[in-house]
Amino acid sequence: MSGILGFGYDTISVDGLPTFMDAAGITDKSFSFYLHSDQDKSYMIVPGMDSENYSTIDTHNVAEQKYWALKLDTVAQGDSVIDAGDYLAVIDSGTSLLVGPKKIVDPLIAGITVKKDCSNLSALPSMTFTIDGTPYELDATDYVLQIAAGG
Repeated sequence: MSGILGFGYDTISVDGLPTFMDAAGITDKSFSFYLHSDQDKSYMIVPGMDSENYSTIDTHNVAEQKYWALKLDTVAQGDSVIDAGDYLAVIDSGTSLLVGPKKIVDPLIAGITVKKDCSNLSALPSMTFTIDGTPYELDATDYVLQIAAGG
């Protein structure tokens, strides 16, 4: 969504076109998303944020003004920690995939096998992404996309 609407930085703008934030002429360039499992309940606010649907907010400095890239410290599968200090984490509201270099992704997903019916999700390890010293833990229900048969 952020790329489609032009929330990226002008350094990656196609043909030098103004980004949404620049074209809108607003001084407060903050924005927020509320993502819900029921897509009809998800929404975006520009500028600002809704104080109703969160309990805490973490903030991070953008490490590279192309995409929303943050300083990645480590990634972990359960207790197995992988140094990721040479890499950035790109936050993309329109991407439902985890993509990265083999050095990080291979050990992160090693040994994770999801049964076709997803009946073993509770037995799968957590994954933790530490950004600027703040850990963000995902359990299997967060990182496995479950699709009903035929849909």
